[in-house]
Amino acid sequence: MTYSLQQSTKVSPISFIEKWWVFSVIFLTGYEFLVPVDVSDLNWNVNESLPFWASKMEIIHGVYLRDVMFIFYILVFVILFLKRIPVSKYTGVFALLIFSLALVGIVSSVINGQGFTDIFEAFRLILFSLFFVCVVYWCRLLGALAVMRIFLLGVFVANIINLYFTFTSPWMLMGILPMLLGQNGPGGAMGFLIAFAAIFYLKSERKEDRIFAIIFTLVGVFTLIISFSKLGMLMGVLGVFSWVAVLMRNSSFKNLMLTGAVAVLFFGALAFWFNTTETGTKVVESAELFYFYKFGAEGTGLVDQGDGGDSERIFYYKGVSEIFLNNPIFGVSYSGFSKAIAKTKAKETGKLPDDTNNDGANPHNVFLYYISANGFFGWIFTTALYLGFLVIIGYLLQPYGFTGLIIWGCVFGASVIHTNTLTSFFNTSIMYLPSAVALLIILERKEGLKNLNQEI
Repeated sequence: MTYSLQQSTKVSPISFIEKWWVFSVIFLTGYEFLVPVDVSDLNWNVNESLPFWASKMEIIHGVYLRDVMFIFYILVFVILFLKRIPVSKYTGVFALLIFSLALVGIVSSVINGQGFTDIFEAFRLILFSLFFVCVVYWCRLLGALAVMRIFLLGVFVANIINLYFTFTSPWMLMGILPMLLGQNGPGGAMGFLIAFAAIFYLKSERKEDRIFAIIFTLVGVFTLIISFSKLGMLMGVLGVFSWVAVLMRNSSFKNLMLTGAVAVLFFGALAFWFNTTETGTKVVESAELFYFYKFGAEGTGLVDQGDGGDSERIFYYKGVSEIFLNNPIFGVSYSGFSKAIAKTKAKETGKLPDDTNNDGANPHNVFLYYISANGFFGWIFTTALYLGFLVIIGYLLQPYGFTGLIIWGCVFGASVIHTNTLTSFFNTSIMYLPSAVALLIILERKEGLKNLNQEI
């Protein structure tokens, strides 16, 4: 048997060791999203007091346990054992787009004279192109829902760990409620993934899976509340709308009425608790304090330090437009943003936040990030990847009619918020793994229809 990446649907059997190695990689992929993130409060770093396993488990600078295990899988299980990886044309095109974005990043880093850090960031995209291919392959071997189950389990376990340390080692309190360790990072990931938990519930027929998806969502909603990330919360609201659409489709009128009655009783009891107990009153006061800092006209921005408010985001667009006009082809590379933005008229207005002076500054928008870093080609490849993601999720949900359209709209809305807030949509697996799982389901559905037509 020879090693190759070829178009085929035949797969070789998986060994016990490889199976559990793959499960570990998938679990750690989800685990990384919700573990506590480095948070500095004055001169105290919260993560210094946390155990190694309650972090992304960095092996060397910028390289984590999950990365090491995946690279080992490629080197040993694929290359050394000459494993044949079947690749459909759709999988190949999507992976090629990721690989092309990586190559543009490498060229941009070299042209702009940036160091190893920028080249390493581009190299990570190469790993993600291989990761996408492997996830589709793993889905065919192990089952798409099994892969999604392990991924969501990793997210859930990390979420529980984060909540534990958030309450036992809080870095900031809003009244009596602690702020989630990591705030926007874990909050943004959870907000985005709640809709995919609803899709997992919709696709799975196992009772255990559906119970897990519900628990995942309930705990996730609580996590979003104490993340104090308004955009994470908004993504979570869209995720909840996805759940409403799923439950209305899967439940009879009697069950819907029963669910509604339980919901009324639950929220009624909660309102009673808020208004009649000292702890409940303090929770309400904490929520009001959060609202004041986050939304109030006289808010200080304490909760949102460094992430760029709505008015500041407009000036990011203006600043990146100037950077693009001055560096239209290959941009200024990943770490060139702070120096480039300092030379723009947008910076002279004083409307941009102070963190644009830092070496690790970014425009808090994934498209602006890659346009400034990689120029025209960064713009083209990220746009193509994003559209590809939306198309894949659309085809996944197509058989569910109006319900599928509602869920797709919620995923689209959450992705718009995510891409306009964070820069992790293309340099983490937050989009790649769900897309790979969805693509395999679509391919298997297509193959099933083809076989059915042949039999007819």
